Amino acid sequence: MQSVLRVLVVLAVLCACSREAESPRAAGPAAAATPSAAAPAPEPEAPPLPSVLDTVIEPHTDDLPEMLQRRQIRALVAVDRTHFFFDRGAQKGITAEALIEFERWVNKELKTKKNLKVQVVVVPVRRDQLLPALLNGRGDVIAVFVTDTPERRKVVDFPTAGFQVTEVFVSNAATAAPATRDDLSAREVWVRRGSAYFESLNDLNRDFAQRKLKPVVIRELDPTIEDDEALEMVNAGVIPATVTNR
Repeated sequence: MQSVLRVLVVLAVLCACSREAESPRAAGPAAAATPSAAAPAPEPEAPPLPSVLDTVIEPHTDDLPEMLQRRQIRALVAVDRTHFFFDRGAQKGITAEALIEFERWVNKELKTKKNLKVQVVVVPVRRDQLLPALLNGRGDVIAVFVTDTPERRKVVDFPTAGFQVTEVFVSNAATAAPATRDDLSAREVWVRRGSAYFESLNDLNRDFAQRKLKPVVIRELDPTIEDDEALEMVNAGVIPATVTNR
C-alpha cells in the first residue's frame, strides 16, 4: 500500500477531511440515512496519466526512508484559484506556501547540509489524476484536501490528524432551497464523478430507493472543475445546484 507521509500533519493544507456522522443542515447529502447493502455501480477508470509524467518523472512507490535517500519528496497538487496556481511562472497559493514551509521544516528536523537538502517537488495534475498518479508512483504525497473515506483507505493511508467537514447542498437564488433532505428528490445536482460528493449522493439515492422516492438527478461536472469554480457556475445560473464542503 502506498504510504502517505504521517509527518504532513504539520501542514493544515495536507490534513485529511472526514465527513461528520450527522450534518447540522438537513439538506446536506452527508445527512443521508445508512445506505442499503446494494453495491454501487462501478466507476470507470480515470483517463491515462499525461505522457509527460511517464517521460519526466521516474516511478517510485517506496516510503519515507527512500524519499530521504533520494533527497526528494514529490507532492501531487491540483490547480485552483486558492490553493495552488501559477502567477507569471511563480507558484502561488496556500498549498504552495505550505509546501515551502514543509521543505524548510523537513531539512531543519533532519539537520541537512546545504548541498544535501531534501527538496519538495510539486507535480500538478488534474484532480481525477491524483490517486492514479500516487498509486503509479508518480508522486509521494497528495497535497490537496481529500475526504477520508473507507473506500479510499483501501488504497492509501491518511494522516492521523484531520478535521471534520459537512457536505452541503448549494443552489442559486432562482432555485428553491430544500427544507429537508427529502426535498432533494428528483433535483438536479452537478458534482465531479469520483468525488466524496458523488459518493454521498449515491448513498442518498439508495436511501430514496428504499423509501420509493425519486432519486437525485446526478449530473457530472468536468473533472478539471474545482469546488470554487462549481460555486461560481451555480451563482451565474450555469448549473442549478452542486455540493461542497463547509
